[in-house]
Amino acid sequence: MDRSGVGAYESPFVGEQRRQLVARLLAEFDNVSQSGTPRWWSLEEDSGWGKTRIIHELYRRLAAERQNGAKYWSPALLPQAPVAKNAGSLTSLMSLRKKVIPESVAPELEAVPQWFWWGISCATRSGTPVQALAADLTQFADHQVGLDQRWRQLASPEPRLGAGRGSEQGEVVETSAGEVLGVAAGLASLPVPGLGVLALAAEWAVPGGRDCGRTEPPSPVAYGDGRDRPDLVDELAPALERLGAAGLPIVITIEDLHLADESLVELLARLLAAQGAPVLVISTTWRGLLDDDSLPAHQLIERVHPDRVCRVLTDEALPDLAVGEREVIVRAILPEVTAWNANLVASSFTNPLALQLACHVDLLSNADRDLGADEVGGLPHDVDGLFGQLWSELAQTTREVLMVAALSTPAGISDSMGLADFRWDSSLLTAVSNTEAAAWVRSDDTRLRLFPDPAQYDVALSQAKVAYDEARRRAVYEAMARAMSAGVAESPAQEEHRARLRVALAYVGFLAWDESTVAGSVALCSSLLADPDVDSCRYVIRLVESALQSTSTSLATGGHWLTLGEAYARTLGGSGRVAEAITETERLLADRTRVLGADAPDTMATRGSLAGWLAAAGRLPDAVAEAEQLLADRTRVLGADDPDTLATRHHVAALLGRSGRVAEAITALEQLLADQRRVLGPDALQTLATRGALA
Repeated sequence: MDRSGVGAYESPFVGEQRRQLVARLLAEFDNVSQSGTPRWWSLEEDSGWGKTRIIHELYRRLAAERQNGAKYWSPALLPQAPVAKNAGSLTSLMSLRKKVIPESVAPELEAVPQWFWWGISCATRSGTPVQALAADLTQFADHQVGLDQRWRQLASPEPRLGAGRGSEQGEVVETSAGEVLGVAAGLASLPVPGLGVLALAAEWAVPGGRDCGRTEPPSPVAYGDGRDRPDLVDELAPALERLGAAGLPIVITIEDLHLADESLVELLARLLAAQGAPVLVISTTWRGLLDDDSLPAHQLIERVHPDRVCRVLTDEALPDLAVGEREVIVRAILPEVTAWNANLVASSFTNPLALQLACHVDLLSNADRDLGADEVGGLPHDVDGLFGQLWSELAQTTREVLMVAALSTPAGISDSMGLADFRWDSSLLTAVSNTEAAAWVRSDDTRLRLFPDPAQYDVALSQAKVAYDEARRRAVYEAMARAMSAGVAESPAQEEHRARLRVALAYVGFLAWDESTVAGSVALCSSLLADPDVDSCRYVIRLVESALQSTSTSLATGGHWLTLGEAYARTLGGSGRVAEAITETERLLADRTRVLGADAPDTMATRGSLAGWLAAAGRLPDAVAEAEQLLADRTRVLGADDPDTLATRHHVAALLGRSGRVAEAITALEQLLADQRRVLGPDALQTLATRGALA
């Protein structure tokens, strides 16, 4: 049995057909790198067949055989097992589930990536589609130094290591990017550093980074062609194409593609339709689900050219592992197993994950005799059933902790407001530290935990809903709320998670919509609207309407409520409900004027929003009048040279132009341009924007 290069706690990789499949994927990588033609390999089979393990083995082969010179990527997708005796534990088995992102990359001196690996696990993504995709981009930010160095090599006119391959296996030939794919002319126009993917990662990974300084309401997010597509996809697809075309092959691995949202599917569809971009997409999904036209992932089948798709186990079938090969797995987990029991178990379970789970059931793991066929036959034979069996064998205290954990996830609290967040905050719960529970827990952040497999979560949540009535759940949630009020979040991810918790709890009635809850709502709305799409707008509208319906009017007019009202009005308008946005903005303006005063910055900002929505509704004379009055008041309060005053002048000029008063708009812009050059300088972004508007 070859254990060389095997990652953390992995069982033996057996099966000649599976080895051949990995070899075919490796050959496809070479083909894509040479031709620049994107390809999609879809691995389709029931849960536990070993689809993710195929991906692990491909990564291992790429790291071992497709890195010349200094090695950038680590030898295995997951770190090496520190203690060999743990290789067969249930904890080690579950540590591998759904993992397609390299956990530990420590490049050798002067190493740069000769290909890029981008892993996405759909089962563990949370938030709206654009938020989830932005979070996936952090992998590019993590490799910023190496990618930037590689980009400089490829964009240089000097010959560099490219994507071409020599005649010898594993040899990477010396070529320039232009020689590989004929893109030298395009590269010459791109500044260095000019790696657009890194710029996007930095821009989209920071909440609110794309919305700073907005002086007018956002335009509706729906596209004219009827599809709702976030701007991130429009920017990311060509950036990835350019990166690949420069000579850096990209391997994109998608775990559980059947759970993908519209944004991820749209990105994949565009990349797979590209020309001259060496992109290899490898996805895993359950058998038959890609043919379900109700799922977004089904669109890929319809949109990707058949010549660029290989559906393994659908278009072609691979046989089950032989009994002898399955026995190798059994013996790796249970070294002391008898020959009879090893053969009996291997003969009874054909699914590799089910086989490994069965080895951890008490009946088998503690067997001190040869078992009968009826005893093994009485065990569940599917993955979900075996997780249920393992659950029943946990200690009661462990089950209690895990049930509370499942109840404490935003998604477990509310399907509609949980934002697909299946994590829990360990600092709000009893620590999960004993060995039994470790196999059911995975770390996602400093304090955030989740179940390694969705089936484990389903078992724990279903059991919790039986064991915990409404009174017991309320007691748990009230204790969590007190802990959140008393503690400080240790990371941005934990802070956003707590905001999701508060909103989900209030939405289903377990928390009151008080100032503390509304503060969490404001934080969540800010995150959702930093990069708005249709889904984020729906969440915000649902959230605010729930809060307003549950709160008296007298309470909902101060503090964070005003900020929440602003988010509500903006979201209504951004969703195309402009008349309602005007009504809500007028109500917000009255409240801010009464609470903050007519000359307060927030009050004036609301007046600017009102002018924008009036214009969006076609009421241009009213919009101009509102903006001109705002300009007069800002000039009086802030002064003629204040940035907000200058921004308002630009808004007024734009509205004049839209209303047909073009000569007045030109005059206003010429005067504004002279003042901006004097106050801000000729190269300021605002100055340049005014020059563009004037032209």
